[in-house]
Amino acid sequence: MNNINTDLRSYDEATQQRFSNQAPFIDNEEIYNRILTLTSLCPKLILAGSVSLFSLNLLSIDFKQRKPDLDFSLSEPLTEEELDILINFFNLTITNNSSEFIFDGEDPKKLTTKQLLEKEVIMLYDEQSHINIDIFNKNYDNNFSSKRDNLYPINFGRKTPHIVYVQSPAVTISHKMKYSFYPSYGKRKKHKDDCVDFLCKNYSRFCSKIDHLDFQKRQFLDTLFIKFQANLSDIPNALRERPIREQYYN
Repeated sequence: MNNINTDLRSYDEATQQRFSNQAPFIDNEEIYNRILTLTSLCPKLILAGSVSLFSLNLLSIDFKQRKPDLDFSLSEPLTEEELDILINFFNLTITNNSSEFIFDGEDPKKLTTKQLLEKEVIMLYDEQSHINIDIFNKNYDNNFSSKRDNLYPINFGRKTPHIVYVQSPAVTISHKMKYSFYPSYGKRKKHKDDCVDFLCKNYSRFCSKIDHLDFQKRQFLDTLFIKFQANLSDIPNALRERPIREQYYN
């Protein structure tokens, strides 16, 4: 499996539709378009946070009432060029609190892209759409290895597929649990309420969703293996030649 490309975005539209889940409708065009554009400009971005849970049908968000932050993790480190492209394309403002400036003598100077890449979280603000964009920059626990189960492809396209890789809900909830115990964290209660909802009220549904995502991912990997072994020209042929049975994984 080491020589097989496991990034679903590399394959044809039919395969992308077959092995991804459709994201729920986002009733806010600015947020929706930012997700599509950001992930197109930089495929290393992995959707995380509350919007990732919404995309997995695990969290309800009223996009007419509020604009949640767009949180991203990374599949691998950003380069200076990639970060510059994101900042310049949307004319984003760096909002790393007091760290937005460094002081050279008495003159404050804005952080350079290189210095920003040293931050644990890259905090940006889109003034045009009034959306906060946070990139968690120090945790690259995401890749497309067949041995990892922490990335899931979600189709955000409305007419043609647009695959966005989403962080595992298990990872997102573990972060929410951590933040819910920070006494000085302003959103502590919100994260605590979310954890109670997930782990007490909807634990079975939460686990069933992860099981479904993992099964779908194993289907895709098994199909790639069949294609590789048989030297088939495309994945749909592999499915017709050897249909995958659910009981194979039970």
